[in-house]
This record gives sequence, C-alpha cells and structure tokens, in this order.
Amino acid sequence: MADAEELFTASAVMGEVHVRPVEYLVTAWPDGHECAEAAHWSLLVTYRGHGKWAVEQGWSHGDKLVLTRSGQWDLDKRGDPGYRFSLDEAIERARQHAATFTIAGHTAAEVMREHVKKRCPG
Repeated sequence: MADAEELFTASAVMGEVHVRPVEYLVTAWPDGHECAEAAHWSLLVTYRGHGKWAVEQGWSHGDKLVLTRSGQWDLDKRGDPGYRFSLDEAIERARQHAATFTIAGHTAAEVMREHVKKRCPG
C-alpha cells in the first residue's frame, strides 16, 4: 500500500487535481449581506472527514460551538459521532436552526430584523 506522500506525488505527476466543497454557509440574513454582524448569526456546515459534516455557529476561528445529534449546542468534540451528520442531514439541520438559534437570548431572525432597519449596507 502506498503512503500519503507517494499517493500525492503520483496524483500530481498524473496531472490530477481535485476540488471538493468543504463548507456551506446557511443564514437567515438577506442574500449578499456580509457585514460582521451577519457573520455572528450564520451557521456553517463544514466537512470533518470520512463523509461526516458538522453544523457550526458563526465564522470564527478557535473553539467552535456545534450542533449535536440531540439538537443541543456544545463545544466541538472531534471524532465524536454525536457531533457529526451526513451532508444532507447537516444542511437540513442548519436550515432548521438558522433563524432560531440564540446568542445572549436573541434569535438570528430578531437581530437581523433590527439590524437591517438601521440600513446597514451589508
């Protein structure tokens, strides 16, 4: 069996280049509205390897709050199947939670309505 370096070299020599989607943005905010406030109130469906995906809160780096299979938000536990979904299930779960997840007692939909009233250019 070839090791990873041999496979990478063989793939590069053969001219094979692969492009894979690894992240999807799911948000209740208006299309094209990409201000910093909108980032906090968006969910990301991110690839975690081996065909499994996570649903994360916000566009942040560092520790991630992710949706568990039981529907709770928790710090990510890498490799725990209770924190992973198929792509279709992750996108469906993200859609269900995009307008209703809360931060400091407010939902994304509530904050978005008030924020857009301020005429933020996005």
